[in-house]
Amino acid sequence: MRALEGRRILVVDDEAGLREILTEEFVYHGAVVTGVDGGDVAFELLRRETFDAVITDVIMKDGDGPSLIKRLDELPGPRPKLFLCTGFSHLSREQVRDLNVAAVFEKPFERDHLIETMQRALNERRPGETKS
Repeated sequence: MRALEGRRILVVDDEAGLREILTEEFVYHGAVVTGVDGGDVAFELLRRETFDAVITDVIMKDGDGPSLIKRLDELPGPRPKLFLCTGFSHLSREQVRDLNVAAVFEKPFERDHLIETMQRALNERRPGETKS
């Protein structure tokens, strides 16, 4: 079985090349992937669809990653696992902790590390969740 088999992942990045690389990598590992170019578009999609994970750039032209993550509290249902991807970040450790993200990936990142970290986070159960 592939590492991310059947997982629904939303990739949010305004760099088309990186969005494509991430999408191809996740699909290779069995995920169903949707890619969008900004936080505002991502939020509207998250209002209509459910994802297991969201990986978002920190700084984008159309709605930054931290703002997107904070807005997720407005939505009903379980919150997807959240990951930040950044080339440079002005976020402190406390800000990252407060966003409750599973991991922060610094660009350039190793693909194997990315997949292993996401797989591990997605396999963690939330408090009160039972294994199906």
